[in-house]
Amino acid sequence: MKDEILRDYFDKLIPVDILYKDVEGSEAKTSYDVISVYIDQIKDGSQYIVTKDHLLKLCNDALSGNLKMSHLTTIAFALVFSDYFAWNSDEDDVVETVIFDWDNPEINFPINFDNLKKWKTYLETGIYKLKA
Repeated sequence: MKDEILRDYFDKLIPVDILYKDVEGSEAKTSYDVISVYIDQIKDGSQYIVTKDHLLKLCNDALSGNLKMSHLTTIAFALVFSDYFAWNSDEDDVVETVIFDWDNPEINFPINFDNLKKWKTYLETGIYKLKA
């Protein structure tokens, strides 16, 4: 997966099918329960701020079937471990919560249609409806 592709998707410079192919091509099953992910990071010292609108775009594309639910985990993993992508966690707990929920569906909540609708509501309203 390339940071550049994700950034261009967020900026509406490329269609979702290019992101789909990029994410799909970065995942390799290395054992029955392990998937390795290759991430090509932008390392120019700059930062790109991820916003609620970016995550809503991902939600909408996953809900409409243009992205696999599992792609959100890969994308969240890339966001968490990227030096390029950032978010203002002091001002925007919503973005941070959704990214970390998606990055750890085994610990937090499974990424499925019903939960994705709840994350979408959370991004739109700030009301968190997922329950442990």
